[in-house]
Amino acid sequence: HHPQVTYVKKVKTWRMLLFTGLQALGLVILWVVKSTPAALAFPFFVVAMIPYRHLLKFIFTSNELDALDGPSAGKDLSGEVDEEADFFEAAADCPIAPTTSAPLHRTMMALVNVPGLGIKLPEPDINGKAK
Repeated sequence: HHPQVTYVKKVKTWRMLLFTGLQALGLVILWVVKSTPAALAFPFFVVAMIPYRHLLKFIFTSNELDALDGPSAGKDLSGEVDEEADFFEAAADCPIAPTTSAPLHRTMMALVNVPGLGIKLPEPDINGKAK
């Protein structure tokens, strides 16, 4: 489960991982330069991180970059109203009864009500409860 922050709500998980990997790549480049005889050029590589960040605009949308690395990055959204219902809460509100038109449910009911096995589920009333 992810926390209720901007980058989680506005960016897909694999895109967050891609962004994190690219940021780690920049860090590795800086670490390698610092640890080699090219350390005198380290400030130039730090400045080169600015165009590196601008190149991310070709990979991510401006909304994704704003959520990942912008001024509102990491803003706590737990107090705000969510425009999209939680999947599990929505699923709990969906009753399943033998008359439900869910394809998987119909398939399962067909397996249970196989003629010759003598297994028969009670027919539900209009509210979905067994009679």
